Amino acid sequence: QAQAQAQAGGAEALGFGRGAHAGTTPTMRAAQPGLPGLAAAEQQQQQQLLPMQMSNLVQQLTNFGGNQPAAGATSTLFGTQGVQQSTAAGQEMFTLQQVLDRFSLLTAKLDLHVQQLSATVSGAVPSLSTLPNEHEVIVLLRQTAAIGVCAANREEAAIAMVQKVFKRLFEQISLVGAQGRLHTQVNVQLLSRIHSVCPQVGRFILEYLMHTDDERKHSEEVVLSLLHTQVINMSELAAHLAKQMDSGRNAASVAFCMWLVRRTLLDEPYATATELTDILTVLYKLLQAGNPPDGLQRLLDDVRQLLSQGGGAKARAAAPPAEEELDAAALRVREQVLPLWHEWLSIYEQPNQSDKAYATFVQSLHTAGWVRHNEAGEHFLRVLCAAALAASAEGGPSETGKPHLSFAPLDAFSKLVLVLIKSVPETVDTPRPKLQLQLLTRALSVVLHHLLRQYQTMRYEGRPAACNQRAYLRLMGSWLFGLNSPDAALDAIQPQILLAFCSAFNGIRPSRLPAFAFAWLELISHRMFMPKLLLLKGQKGWPLLKELLVGGLFSFLHPFLAASELCHSIRVLYRGALRVLLVLLHDFPEFLCDYHFFFCDAIPHSCIQMRNLVLSAFPRNMRLPDPFTPNLKVDLLPEIAQPPRILANFSAALNANGLLHDLDHYVKSRSPYSLPHELRARVTNADGSFKVSVINALVLHVGSNAIASLQSQSAAQPAGLAHTAHMDIFQTLTAELNPEGRYLFLNAIANQLRYPNNQTHYFSCVLLSLFSEATDERVQEQITRVLVERLIVHRPHPWGLLITFIELIKNPRYAFWSKAFTRCAPEIERLFESVARSCMAPGAAAAGAPGAVVPQGGDHHAEAAG
Repeated sequence: QAQAQAQAGGAEALGFGRGAHAGTTPTMRAAQPGLPGLAAAEQQQQQQLLPMQMSNLVQQLTNFGGNQPAAGATSTLFGTQGVQQSTAAGQEMFTLQQVLDRFSLLTAKLDLHVQQLSATVSGAVPSLSTLPNEHEVIVLLRQTAAIGVCAANREEAAIAMVQKVFKRLFEQISLVGAQGRLHTQVNVQLLSRIHSVCPQVGRFILEYLMHTDDERKHSEEVVLSLLHTQVINMSELAAHLAKQMDSGRNAASVAFCMWLVRRTLLDEPYATATELTDILTVLYKLLQAGNPPDGLQRLLDDVRQLLSQGGGAKARAAAPPAEEELDAAALRVREQVLPLWHEWLSIYEQPNQSDKAYATFVQSLHTAGWVRHNEAGEHFLRVLCAAALAASAEGGPSETGKPHLSFAPLDAFSKLVLVLIKSVPETVDTPRPKLQLQLLTRALSVVLHHLLRQYQTMRYEGRPAACNQRAYLRLMGSWLFGLNSPDAALDAIQPQILLAFCSAFNGIRPSRLPAFAFAWLELISHRMFMPKLLLLKGQKGWPLLKELLVGGLFSFLHPFLAASELCHSIRVLYRGALRVLLVLLHDFPEFLCDYHFFFCDAIPHSCIQMRNLVLSAFPRNMRLPDPFTPNLKVDLLPEIAQPPRILANFSAALNANGLLHDLDHYVKSRSPYSLPHELRARVTNADGSFKVSVINALVLHVGSNAIASLQSQSAAQPAGLAHTAHMDIFQTLTAELNPEGRYLFLNAIANQLRYPNNQTHYFSCVLLSLFSEATDERVQEQITRVLVERLIVHRPHPWGLLITFIELIKNPRYAFWSKAFTRCAPEIERLFESVARSCMAPGAAAAGAPGAVVPQGGDHHAEAAG
């Protein structure tokens, strides 16, 4: 799983040392807009209708955790607020000296543990990213923020702590080996924790670093780590460094700036060209002044090339959110809600659970106002969720080495939310279904908010794999069961329940949260979600599930499946995707039939079996004719004249690339004459790769127009294909595309060989016509490859694929067995014999039987049936 996260770019390990992550800087993601304040959200939601509230849930979820707070503000669990100079009532306040004494004790303990780590790890370089959550070093680092929070004057204490850290940093940076690298990581983390308590010290840290006389201030490791943790700002750093270069007279600063530009802009993009403007301006002036430093010309040439290609605009990942405990309002709510949580646990854990006891407790919550749709109700759910998740994780690792997880607190929280939703009373102003739905969306938002917060924290600490997805899977799985089971109290909101979960799952899709990918796949394929979504009246759930599968699952898998090798985690996820497709093929084949175009676009051409699963689907009310029937007349089948239903605007890709109008004009008037010859360039990217989605759309659009034209002429016969504008396009592309482009083009045609319909019939005739008319045997070999590679994988095989290949090898018109590529090697010869036998009717292998494949003198000839 960690491999999948690292490759996906969504769970980078933040390694400060040169060990396991030697010389690497994680690619940073763009910051997301912040979560809107609850008061504003409440006012807006009260003015919106119920469906609008459902559609806005995913936006609220995906907008979490991004914008940096302004100076003098801290990011809290409930939005951005001014810096709290006071702590919760009753909490002890420390003087500056007390803060420094406690901080000195903490750093001494850290030094001791670092020395022990360095001594126990032989030959390897330890890193903070490799330490578990419960390790003493991680625990001590978390206590840094708590010390700063308790200071009477937080800013003064933070500056004093920063000065102590810098003194340690410059003393310990000279240490060599594992101990020195660990000390550097720890010191940077200390600065980061202090910065999270008092963001104002960020500018002080930068000033201190830039104006100190210590020559070690240009430590590459320290500066890069401070940038990654966003303790210092790149634009401000660039402004300081530009001044320090002193028009090139400070050689050390010039060399450091050249390294910084190459490292953060070219090698491992982290900064933007705009942020480095001050440095780049000075470096360009040095180049123009003559006698530039070695390597400056090459560096600036590389920067120019990057900018000319549209690069240099990468954004950084958002800093992790501030800890919830730093918010005084949250602490006060926590003090009031935790006793209620423990009371509920005692009720839930009773051997004989009573609905009456549940009702009494829930009534007390309603009376106290904890379930209202306001800020207090939001705080209430957040504290309960945090308490349940914390209680479930108590204890050390299990015997198998996995993190301990207790299901009892999670089930208790899940049960409480279910009881609250079912028992919501109706008010004068708001109908009961709307109140129930508001409570459900808030509960989902709270859980996803906590999940995203935990993932960001783990990712920030360089331990994204430590994010335990099982707890959230248990919670949401329990709600799927409880809310979708027959219950009169929930009948009025049944469709909206599924829509709420659908929006929530969209907000945590694998591309956004790779650490949750396996649990996410389990949830979207849940038997209380996927089937019920597909069974909604009017097929309203179909486009929602299509978006989850195509936009969520297969778009995430695509770059991995297109690679030559798969890591173990991606293999497991791939098998899970196959099983989901098998369930759909068995229970909801019409869904795959109607959306086959989207699936074929999203599935790489190398995933042949996965694509066959989609293309093998056929409507349940249809009985497929046996493709092995001797003398089968495909064109006389009643189904072959019917058009398939395709729920895809496949012409959109053509329109976006400026091809739609030109194609439509050509197939009507065959002008301009040069269009078929121009298509090769218009389906090719600037780097020489092909626009696969455009090729797929072109084939289906031209084919659909051809079918309509042939039907209007009552001449939908294979012989009528040869002299049409549509076939001119297909034949020109076949002849002029290079082997890679031709393979993609032929695959796009083969993707339409499905169950009996007029598109299957037309494209089968097109493929056979291209084979027959080809003057280059390499084209015929490639057509054969496209068909055979889909037949040699495990079943099922699409019906249209079988009838096309059977016709190709049995009809003497195509002289298939006389082609040299069928006998180019003994193993190829045996392969074709095996495929041919599997495509014949039972008993057809007997001599003289219709369609038998009989070797004669080393050659193979296909006898036409009948």
